[in-house]
Amino acid sequence: MGLFDFFKRKSEAEQLSPFEQELAEHGLLEWLRSSFTVEERQKIEVESRRRSRSATPSTPEGTVLLLRAIAPKGALGDRVLEKAETVASESKDQLVLDRFHSALIDRHLSARGADPAATERAIAACRKMIARAAEVKKTLLERGDSTLPRHHGFEQLAILLEKQGAFDEAISVSRRAQDQGWAGDWEQRIDRCERKREAAREVGTEEDREKPVVPEAVHQEEDASSRP
Repeated sequence: MGLFDFFKRKSEAEQLSPFEQELAEHGLLEWLRSSFTVEERQKIEVESRRRSRSATPSTPEGTVLLLRAIAPKGALGDRVLEKAETVASESKDQLVLDRFHSALIDRHLSARGADPAATERAIAACRKMIARAAEVKKTLLERGDSTLPRHHGFEQLAILLEKQGAFDEAISVSRRAQDQGWAGDWEQRIDRCERKREAAREVGTEEDREKPVVPEAVHQEEDASSRP
C-alpha cells in the first residue's frame, strides 16, 4: 500500500459515523451499503441507537449479536437477520446458529399482536432449529455436558401446535424431543394433548349424531319439485 492510499483510507475512516465504524470492524460496511437504500440505512442506524452500547467482539457470534441488535421490526429487520443467519451458519461453532434460531423464534413470537403471519414465522424458525437438534446434541455431549438442556425449538413448536389444535403433531414433536433426551415436561404434555385429542374426537362424534337425517324420499321430492 502506498502512502497516498494509506492516507486516503485513513481519511475515509475518519468520515464514518460511529455506527458505520462498528459495522466496518465486523466486515459489514460494504454489505450495508450494497444491500440497502440510504433511507433504509438511516432506519437501521436509528434502531442501532436504541440499543445499549457494548463492544461486540469481531467473531461470528459477536457479529450475529450486533446484527440482531440493529435489526428493526418488520420486513427491513428480517433482511438484516438474513445476513445474521448467513454469518451464523458459516461459523464453525454449531451453537452460534442454534442460539440465533432460538432468538429468532422469540422475535416472531413477540410480534404476534401486530403481524398475522408471525405465528407461522415462529413455527418455521422452530422447525429450522429442530432440524439441527441432533447435531447440537452431539456438540453439547462432546463438550462435556452430562445432560441436555431444554430445547427452545421443540418446546415452542409443541406449544404452538397444541394451541392450534394440531394434537397429533404436537404429540409427535414432544415424543421426538423426549427420545433425543432434551429436558422438559414432555410426558405431561403428551398426556394433555392425548386427552384434548380424545375430547375433540368425542365432540366431533357428538356433532355428527346431532345432524338431522333427511329421509331419502324427501330428497327425491325436492329433486322432482326443482325440475322445470
